[in-house]
Amino acid sequence: MDRDGSPERREEDYYRSHWSRVYREDPSQLDREWHCGYEKALAAILPFVNRAASGAAAPTRGARDDPGDDGAVATTSGNAAATGKVSARGNGLVVDVGCGSSSMGHQMWNDFHFGHLVLTDIDEGVLRTMRDRFGTETNDDDDEASEASGDGGGGVKRRTVRCVTCDARDMSGVGTASCAIVVDKGTLDALSGDDHKTAMLRECARICDFANGGIIVSVSFAAAARVALLRATSDALGLDVVTRVVGDGDPKYGKEAVFVSVLGREVGAVAGSLARCELTETVLARVGRSGSVIEDEPPDSGDELTLFDGDP
Repeated sequence: MDRDGSPERREEDYYRSHWSRVYREDPSQLDREWHCGYEKALAAILPFVNRAASGAAAPTRGARDDPGDDGAVATTSGNAAATGKVSARGNGLVVDVGCGSSSMGHQMWNDFHFGHLVLTDIDEGVLRTMRDRFGTETNDDDDEASEASGDGGGGVKRRTVRCVTCDARDMSGVGTASCAIVVDKGTLDALSGDDHKTAMLRECARICDFANGGIIVSVSFAAAARVALLRATSDALGLDVVTRVVGDGDPKYGKEAVFVSVLGREVGAVAGSLARCELTETVLARVGRSGSVIEDEPPDSGDELTLFDGDP
């Protein structure tokens, strides 16, 4: 259906023009890693990513083998066994939704040796930067990886990275249940209103291969509204959600903290392998008690001013 002139098209044009202006007026945004670095986020989600990588390693999973050819293979760095990371052995798809200038999706694809990576954003300008950053060369390193995996060199021989311009709420170019991991690093924070955020989460859920351990990873500002949104959307989709708080300390005392959440099936059981996190317990208990990450008690009728945090 032609959406020209529709509210959906006007909203899409608004987001595109806004981020084009941001990158044009402040080029430093092209080098910004929002919220937290990859390694800090990975420490909170490693067992979930390992499970997704294990599912992606199975050659019989339902996702298409190659999402297309629009750029890229890069060599795998590091030793997966030495870092406790499970290798996907050249299979599986990672999609970084609204990637901006973040390297998180690319690092995850690289470290776990997933077969394919799709970087999406609504702004073509930042995607040109990402294409330049991650290159468009091909290599034969996957032949060695296939032999190391014991499959006789019959695994995926060519790994790809693609940059695709699209709205995070409509990723129709990505197949249903085709992704081992869907990454949202700050994209929910960049959308306005719960309707837009919910539409994006539903689209992320559509493309995620939950049956084979696929997960949605969402990194966001620490706000009570985000906890409520993820829980409500997960319940509606029949998924579980686990949230960890990472950062410098308790936001009640002005410390920087972000939420790193995982949506998927039976992720609660996987969370049992994570070490206890006192910061996470403190902040999420406060959210449940007061509806805020910074206020210990809910407001009463006598409060004229509150610091209760809504949607960022």
